[in-house]
Amino acid sequence: MPIKEISNDPVTATEDEPVSDCAERMDQKDVGSLVIEDSGTVTGVLTDRQIALAVAERDGDLSGITTEEIMTERAVTLQEDDDSLAAARTMAEEGVRRIPVVDSSDSVVGIVSLDDVISLTGEQLENAATVIEKQSPGYQP
Repeated sequence: MPIKEISNDPVTATEDEPVSDCAERMDQKDVGSLVIEDSGTVTGVLTDRQIALAVAERDGDLSGITTEEIMTERAVTLQEDDDSLAAARTMAEEGVRRIPVVDSSDSVVGIVSLDDVISLTGEQLENAATVIEKQSPGYQP
């Protein structure tokens, strides 16, 4: 299954935005990360964890702090037609929980999270269990 099918609409920001504005947007949109872009191209990712660490480091004062100062630069991306298995493999290799999805021109078209991958895996396991139950009368887990 192409990764685009399980990705979510991205919530974006730019590198020069105040981190406090980004935190407010995350709260309003109920997301844990923002895709940072410049002219549609992914330049990084900002997570709620990075904001929390910045708050702790600066004794709660985020005034004057821009997204660029705390975001992850050169974010790993997936192509929208990559197989969904690529997401799990890439997350494990890179140690990330969220990956922006881009089209052939590298414009952001979505974001996929570890939760999305786990949900898809659960659906696939449920389908496999259904086949086993149908083909094995009397089978009891």
